[in-house]
Amino acid sequence: MLTLAVACSDSDDDVTPTIDDNSTSNLKTTISDEIHTKKMDSLINGVSESDPFILKSAVIDTEEKELIIEVQYSGGCAKHDFELIWPENIIAIFPPVYPIILNHEDNDDMCEALPTETLVIDLTNSDLGFNQFTIDNMIVEVINGSNKEEVVRTDD
Repeated sequence: MLTLAVACSDSDDDVTPTIDDNSTSNLKTTISDEIHTKKMDSLINGVSESDPFILKSAVIDTEEKELIIEVQYSGGCAKHDFELIWPENIIAIFPPVYPIILNHEDNDDMCEALPTETLVIDLTNSDLGFNQFTIDNMIVEVINGSNKEEVVRTDD
């Protein structure tokens, strides 16, 4: 099988993505085949390391070169953390499909509001390093780290 490199990093890299201005969350991006495989295997076996949340949508803004993910979760009193886990390599198909896992840490927030947040990831960041051609053609499949059945794709 052919693979296409996504990044040249062997470590967990903070890509410093952003969240909309109304956010109270932190967002981290990890690029690692090993971590991605481990998390996928855990999800397949029914083990979730993520606190519950709802994955509402995912789109690619090709003009701004951003991946935009909308989420909703129970909380509102504490800062929440999200982590996007990208594989380093994908199967070389066209268009390229990037299965990423989104995990949520509620930091023991016991409030019951249902905030909705928009997570924004710069796809041209040096760690991700996608070029315009790839951004124009890629499909991102976002897998809810707390519910493997909940998947949104940027081509839906």
